[in-house]
Amino acid sequence: MNVISVRLGDASLAKVDTLVQARVFATHFEAAHFLITKGILAQASLIERVVKRLGDIQAIQSELKQLFQDSDEPWAGDGQG
Repeated sequence: MNVISVRLGDASLAKVDTLVQARVFATHFEAAHFLITKGILAQASLIERVVKRLGDIQAIQSELKQLFQDSDEPWAGDGQG
């Protein structure tokens, strides 16, 4: 398991505090972990679309990089232009 720092607004922190005070969770970490995991699961289809789009973006970036590597044109900053 990984550890990250998270900033919460007052309203969100109050809800996490409530879960800990009610002893639903022993720690703020456990409550935040639960809520983040549930949020990720609830947004699974959106996240999947983002993953696909990111793959598309990475493919385009790779193609663009290849265009420059294959080009016979001198670079603007290489003193030949």
